[in-house]
Amino acid sequence: MINCMFNNILMKTRRAFIPKITGNFTLIIILVLCFAACKKDAVETYTNKVSAFSSDSAKSDGVITVQTGILPPVTQQSFIYNGNSSTTEFQITSTKHIFLYDMYFTATCPFIEYITIKNYGVGNVNGNMEFNGGGDIAAGSGASFIVQVHYKNVDSSTSGTVAQLCLTNIIYRTDDNVYHSFYAENAGKAKPMCLVNNAAHIIFQDPSSTEVINGCREIAEVKLTGDTGWTLNSLPINILSPYDAAIPKTKLMIKNQDQTINTKSDSIILEAGQNVQTVINFARGFNHIAGQTEVLKIYAHVVGSGYNTLVTTMSPLNSLIWTDGLRMKLTGAKNNRFFKQPSGQSNFSQ
Repeated sequence: MINCMFNNILMKTRRAFIPKITGNFTLIIILVLCFAACKKDAVETYTNKVSAFSSDSAKSDGVITVQTGILPPVTQQSFIYNGNSSTTEFQITSTKHIFLYDMYFTATCPFIEYITIKNYGVGNVNGNMEFNGGGDIAAGSGASFIVQVHYKNVDSSTSGTVAQLCLTNIIYRTDDNVYHSFYAENAGKAKPMCLVNNAAHIIFQDPSSTEVINGCREIAEVKLTGDTGWTLNSLPINILSPYDAAIPKTKLMIKNQDQTINTKSDSIILEAGQNVQTVINFARGFNHIAGQTEVLKIYAHVVGSGYNTLVTTMSPLNSLIWTDGLRMKLTGAKNNRFFKQPSGQSNFSQ
């Protein structure tokens, strides 16, 4: 009797999560994918205990433990540009033999269109998703759910929007035929992603010239690439010298194809073993042309006796500003949070 009552409640709970068809044709197509996901045993389970991830967040109800993976191939928090998807991983381990009945997700709507789990599509309807099934997990083992997150293309009004997928609730059954509802909370939150029209590609490389111009030497080169156009507004740089006197009080000069670029930067003084940071602000922005490679050469008045070395990198990211192809300016706060592209370093020696 009690078991029947619980099953009735469970079915009502499940029906509450089932979205209503709105009549939108595109939405219907996505819902068809969602129905295809209603197949049991869609995700492989493992007989050996799954090793712990390095995520700080995990939650357990004494039977199952849920944790969001951050190891490859999981995508770290980053910019996602048009046509790309991200990957996240949800790990479920269990101390008892269980059957995974339902998994519920929330997803930023409409920017996350759908997800795929083991090639089964689940549509995003009003910010909710349901994956029916998941298979058995043996006692002392676990299952790894690799989820591909597919995003809507952005426009000029939505570029810079942050989207996030969250595993919110799991319904599972134990061998005593009792159903359990598990709320993942922070343990089910995937890394947020920032949607942009395109990504900026900025790489530091060693100087290629030993020429002295007005007492200045080239100390670093910055290569700008990308298949789509974007604009560099402010470039933060960090300069380190492990040796004595390298740069006296001076301002940096930027050249591209022998043309001096109109920029502003603070005067800097560098001492041995010390980091100095400054920001190069481009007066009108430096426009990267789609499909081309531009090289910005950074010059400074380098003096001192003996062997001098400078290491130049892009830092701090909270001072980096660039504009995507839709003319949306990405502020330093978002770059500090989402810009995950390795930018390398430049090594100068005299």
